[in-house]
Amino acid sequence: MKENFNSTSHHHYHFTPKNINSILENLLCYEIDNEEDLSICLAEECKVLFRNRFVGADEISKYDNTIRKLFSKYLKGSGTPKDFEFSSLVKKTEEFSKLPREDYIQILQKSIVNYERENIELNLCLTA
Repeated sequence: MKENFNSTSHHHYHFTPKNINSILENLLCYEIDNEEDLSICLAEECKVLFRNRFVGADEISKYDNTIRKLFSKYLKGSGTPKDFEFSSLVKKTEEFSKLPREDYIQILQKSIVNYERENIELNLCLTA
């Protein structure tokens, strides 16, 4: 990341070993069964920590290309979930469980209904 993104132009592009430590700590929260799951979870954590900092479509595209190359070189899978999601809504714990995308959407819809019943209507439409 340091080689591809300069912190002099944007001070929030400053990446340190502490960032890697945060990613590794967060991976402990996932229910990981195989290398493809690891790839997906790692990609998600990198997205949260790195990708969300970037300003502009060019830098986001550059990040996406860099990550895609690294993942294809070192890990199985693309780092993109195909038909499932990781969520803590299932077990109501701090661990993220793997579940089919359709089940995840149903759980979200029920959660939205419960929230709207107790608070305010959100007018959200979820699709797969």
